[in-house]
Amino acid sequence: MLSGSPTGHNAVQLTAAVARRAAPPLLRSGAAAIPHRHVPPDARAALVTAAGSLTSQAIGRRLAHDGACVAFADADRDAACAAAEAICADGGEAVGLEMHARDWTSTQRAVQAARDRWARLDVMVNLVDDSPAAPFLALSEDDLTESFDAALVGLMHGVRAATEQMREADAGCIVNVFPLSRDDNVLGGAMAGAAEMLTRAAGVELAPLGIRVAGIVAASVREDPAAIADAVAFVSSADAGYVTGSTLVIAERHTQQWIAR
Repeated sequence: MLSGSPTGHNAVQLTAAVARRAAPPLLRSGAAAIPHRHVPPDARAALVTAAGSLTSQAIGRRLAHDGACVAFADADRDAACAAAEAICADGGEAVGLEMHARDWTSTQRAVQAARDRWARLDVMVNLVDDSPAAPFLALSEDDLTESFDAALVGLMHGVRAATEQMREADAGCIVNVFPLSRDDNVLGGAMAGAAEMLTRAAGVELAPLGIRVAGIVAASVREDPAAIADAVAFVSSADAGYVTGSTLVIAERHTQQWIAR
């Protein structure tokens, strides 16, 4: 395993999960350039965050099945690498990146690394795990700050970093995946509402740049991985080229009674 020296605390560590291939399995971005790998003209490149979650992995597998090269990002580098290795073992092209979503520099470098890998970035999937279930009055100030930072700041960093890379191509799709909160969950409801409005506003602002922004909200991000992966595949495809600023709600039978308005 080969490694370079990181350039700082927030240096992105890029693992090229290339099972059964000759390339070295570990590369680090920073002082050394990330090797460019040829992508077929019709292949897309996608970055999926929160690689440690089953939903993120399901999204990556679906995009890879559709022919995309996939970069997985997570604060846990090993989790990102494991997700990438699984796709490579099936004959796909994937890499794992260390990315701390709440850190702008870390996010920016990770997204840049993904684009450098394949000389393009077509899809960015920002995944927010399930919202906190604790009663609003039981949460401390630190709990509130932690929850909002983990969700909304991470989403904004992902959208901004992806836009920097996609605007050069005048094309791209950013998908924000976040949990739908029950009406009696104050913090979860506030976070979901803010994420949806962020998606709507970004869709309007970035449309002139050729960049689409769509949202996917599910009753449980952790419990509906296959449905969410199918939804991401659709909204990021050419078939949904008319969709931007909108949020798709994924409902199950047992949740319809409180999703319906």
